[in-house]
Amino acid sequence: MTQPGPQTPQEPQMQSESRVRPGALDENTQQELIQQIGRVLVQALPPGWQEVGVEYRAVGAHSELTAQLTAPNGTLIPWAPPEETAPMFDRLRIGMHQPDRGTWISALYRLQRPGSYSVDFNGDHEPAWHTPPPTAEFAAELRTMPRAGENIPAWMAERAGLSAPSGSAAQDGNPRPAEAFDGAGEAGRQAIDNPPA
Repeated sequence: MTQPGPQTPQEPQMQSESRVRPGALDENTQQELIQQIGRVLVQALPPGWQEVGVEYRAVGAHSELTAQLTAPNGTLIPWAPPEETAPMFDRLRIGMHQPDRGTWISALYRLQRPGSYSVDFNGDHEPAWHTPPPTAEFAAELRTMPRAGENIPAWMAERAGLSAPSGSAAQDGNPRPAEAFDGAGEAGRQAIDNPPA
């Protein structure tokens, strides 16, 4: 990631304003948005940070944003990321929807000093929710971000009130990587890695 330059402060977007048409972001726009999220995070980090991990989890209209910093001595410290990053993650999630494949349920964005970053996208495994989403949000997810039956993980089908589809993505335990990403990250999840520029 390039070192962030001066940026005009932006008003935080409301969730409805961040909505884009599913699948509307091409690869270049996705990369620009990923880098924009990084710039917003870096500008808000306290002095002396070494690494930060930000996780965005979402299904339907339910979303969660958590983060923790690694201090110079290696201590992990909970951190509240800027509120404006949640609508940016939401826009990225919706814009990355693929017909029949759906979109990711969680993304882990890691920044390391001085300016490298990686993003790990998870579209198949249930994340560790801080607050369990209402059941209706799983059905809403499948209505607004449709997936072919074989790409609906068994856990999602169950929570949405569907019978588990045969050959679902979670039954074989192997997420299917998309070509738009640099490769597989932890647990075989889609990942984007960028060294310092």
